[in-house]
Amino acid sequence: MEAIPDTVNVPALSERPNRAVPIERATVDDIEFSLVALARQQSELWAGK
Repeated sequence: MEAIPDTVNVPALSERPNRAVPIERATVDDIEFSLVALARQQSELWAGK
């Protein structure tokens, strides 16, 4: 099993800027928003953008 990161990078939402949240304080929403952003980046990489 891979190591769990120390922080979760949460993308900007509405008026909130990008932020790094310690994993101990990250909410389920923080993690989900991070996963959605990563999936978008992965799709862009596969599409060659």
